[in-house]
Amino acid sequence: MGNRGWIAVVGCSILWVVGCGKGDEVRVFQRNSGALPGFDKKVQVKVGDIKKGEAADITILGTDGKELASKAGAKVGDRIPFEHGGKAYELEVTSYYDELVGNDDYGRFRVHPKEAGTK
Repeated sequence: MGNRGWIAVVGCSILWVVGCGKGDEVRVFQRNSGALPGFDKKVQVKVGDIKKGEAADITILGTDGKELASKAGAKVGDRIPFEHGGKAYELEVTSYYDELVGNDDYGRFRVHPKEAGTK
């Protein structure tokens, strides 16, 4: 049956949102950025080079390109905390896909509200 979702081309960025509602995943190609679901296109994730399908430098950008958070060498399973609109969130790296040849490498990400009392 395959993944259901939609594809949007935003400027030079291509992203793929899988699912509907809370817990949506967004797929962003390396060396690109894409809007995170649930933030009315005001928060984006920027993905650097994906290295061997294991790690990439991730930056979360807010309004006017202001950096909200970043993590060098973020791995699958990492959660990057950030704040937006007075609320705390975490961006989870759910997977990386690394083609041996070509430039079709991408990462999948999911946003979670940060629970009170968690580090």
